[in-house]
Amino acid sequence: MKRMPVFVLGLSVLLIGCPSVHTMRSAEVLPSGQSENVVHVGQNGLLITAEATAEGETEGGSAAGVIPWAAYSYRAGLGNNLDFQVKVDMGLFPELGLGYQFVGTPGQGGTAVSAYVGTKYIGAGAGESQFSLVYAPVVLLADLPLGGSQVTVKGGFMVISASGNDDQTVATQPLLGLSGRIKLGGMTLLPEVSYMHGGSETASSSDGSTSASVGAGLIAYGVGFSF
Repeated sequence: MKRMPVFVLGLSVLLIGCPSVHTMRSAEVLPSGQSENVVHVGQNGLLITAEATAEGETEGGSAAGVIPWAAYSYRAGLGNNLDFQVKVDMGLFPELGLGYQFVGTPGQGGTAVSAYVGTKYIGAGAGESQFSLVYAPVVLLADLPLGGSQVTVKGGFMVISASGNDDQTVATQPLLGLSGRIKLGGMTLLPEVSYMHGGSETASSSDGSTSASVGAGLIAYGVGFSF
């Protein structure tokens, strides 16, 4: 069961139904009556890291298997420091979420801190066999002004629930990200990189003289265009 998060991660990519680790938003929520559309293009896939130790020497490396990726986000202000977001990517299954800002004032810019909670459901089945995945990102976002631009730091968890027939597994994986909001004339760019850790395995010899570890996660990076 310890390998389930990594298995689910890899299977979800193969099914083109991976979680939306990219956020495509700032911590600052939109004021009531305002909306924002973001088109995001970039790369999405697995990041694998490995490390081996033998005779006191350690060597390691990493490799990424990514594919071109595109996503779309629509966000609308609801008032009372809340906004609603819909994200759709090449996985076809949408993520629905709510953002709540508890530091700063919506629409005023400057430093802001908010919480975002979303959910994405993927279901499939044939006959009596049924399979479903639920992804639920729970993150904190912080906007930090940087001149005329803005940097957003993201940290939290992705809750993954996988079920099939009578079996169900729930895992909570760390989710980190860094993005920006850069205004170029009449255009706003949102570069972003996000990473969700899927799991790791470690093995060592009986005397402890040699060891090896392998970790895997989902990485997404690219740039969004806001309009």
